Amino acid sequence: MPASTVVGSLTFTNLGPLTTTFTAPAACYTPTSIGLAPTRQPGAVYYESTCASQGYKAGTCLPAGSIMDDNFAQTTATYEQYFSPGVVCPDTWTTVGVAARQGEGTAISATGLFAPTEFITRPPPQNPGWNVAMQNLAISETVVACCPSGYTAPVFGGRCYSNMPQSLYTATTGCIYLGNSPPVSVTFVYNGTTATGIGAAPGGGYTTQIEPLDEDSLESFTGITVMPMVTMYHRAEDLQGVPSSSPSTTTASTTPSPQSTNVGAKLNIMGGDGTMGAPLTVWAGVAMLGAILFGAA
Repeated sequence: MPASTVVGSLTFTNLGPLTTTFTAPAACYTPTSIGLAPTRQPGAVYYESTCASQGYKAGTCLPAGSIMDDNFAQTTATYEQYFSPGVVCPDTWTTVGVAARQGEGTAISATGLFAPTEFITRPPPQNPGWNVAMQNLAISETVVACCPSGYTAPVFGGRCYSNMPQSLYTATTGCIYLGNSPPVSVTFVYNGTTATGIGAAPGGGYTTQIEPLDEDSLESFTGITVMPMVTMYHRAEDLQGVPSSSPSTTTASTTPSPQSTNVGAKLNIMGGDGTMGAPLTVWAGVAMLGAILFGAA
């Protein structure tokens, strides 16, 4: 499991082991909550049809989904939830990022979501959840992020999204989440150096606001549906008994994410069709940080 329980404003919470394939009810594969995302930032939910949806309901669609939802609904704490040991992505999900720490002082090998091309030469403006999860790796530990097949992993992590026609958003108003406190300056380690960015004030929480929408205001938006991102932490001994050869073996597949690239070591991690994955983390806390900073729930 991760090296520390608390990192910055995030509290890492173990939801327990995930060592067998979780198959969601059939209804989970049909999007029921459609939001709006800016066309210039298609992975960020800006408006939701109601303030009750919050866009990240796991429910029965993920193991321990009700716990995930309860934690995410809180406004006084920010959680980084994960399953450990976790060795199997949910059924039909795909691996979108892998990172591994071999030993004390050794570089972390990273692929996919954990090594986005956007921030090779410059640090991100905020500390992404995937960077926190990667930096919190214990020695000889691997972390893997998973998304449903057909969904994309945003460059900042947080959740998996799929865009769809804007016409599927039928509400005439939109709910937006606003932080109760202004962003604060924070420092964090990125690529081995200390970076300065923005973060949410501890305990600031958020409020909601309903805004009217018309055809003109909708022109710059696209439809979006989201699912919590699932990540897994494991060590080599956790993989004993799990088949090591399968046609599904992947090296942190970035499909369908055009914003990531595979770099670093090739790791023997498999997808979510009953084959090997890694410990599952749901990035509810990071999703909320995005909501507070950018109005993107």
